[in-house]
Amino acid sequence: MKLGIEDFTWNDLHDDGRLQDLALVFDRFLKSHDEALFSRFDSYRFAMQSGISHGGLSTPEESEILIGVSRHLAVFLTQLFRTDATPLKTRAQRDALVARFKKEFVSKRVAKAQAPRMNAAALAPRVDALIRTVAGASERDTEYALAVTATRLLDLEREYPRGAREYSPSAETRAALGQLRESLRSSRAPFTETILRPEHVDSPEAVAREAAAVHELVDLRVEWAAAAWKGGRFEGWRSFRLPKPLVFDHFVTAERGEQIKVVRD
Repeated sequence: MKLGIEDFTWNDLHDDGRLQDLALVFDRFLKSHDEALFSRFDSYRFAMQSGISHGGLSTPEESEILIGVSRHLAVFLTQLFRTDATPLKTRAQRDALVARFKKEFVSKRVAKAQAPRMNAAALAPRVDALIRTVAGASERDTEYALAVTATRLLDLEREYPRGAREYSPSAETRAALGQLRESLRSSRAPFTETILRPEHVDSPEAVAREAAAVHELVDLRVEWAAAAWKGGRFEGWRSFRLPKPLVFDHFVTAERGEQIKVVRD
């Protein structure tokens, strides 16, 4: 089986001589992409082979070289085995967004929410329309769709911070919010006038109404998630699996024994 670099084959991976040849090919690959890094790595490698601890470098310097070389090695191996890294990158990006959702939305908002005023079923039509609009109707991973929706709303809220006396959102943010509100109007879900009202003028009052719409959408997502979580909706979801608070007095189970009464003469 032919590999993806020069004339190397799968059988060469079991041949010490050909592995040495492959190592030289990687050296040339590294040098062609980052000559300065290769020079440092080559000196470090020679020092290590000479028995010098850590190649004569401090721990941070050694780590920096190895991490730098590993990035090029990943590209080299991808080419060698003709591996498409795109699915892995996509999965990593999706996992990172779900982790952000857990940290910034579930832990800081939903877990601290007051008792919901409405049950999840009553809020569901609006939330479903919001998720379809932001994450797309074709997204089948419900947890990821929730993460996309929540983090998008948090990004909007950063430009309309709560408690601010005035707002200065970017033109791109205002345009994106306007498009979102238009899509929600088209969904015919029972959103409030605060969310659905179109803005026809560019004024501080219009921007304030935009902020109110963003805050209401965020609160809607928080209230629905809190109610659904209480009802067991997210059982087994990693984003809703939060660490329990530490109670230092309960680390070790203590059992009370029979008290001994001491009688003094």
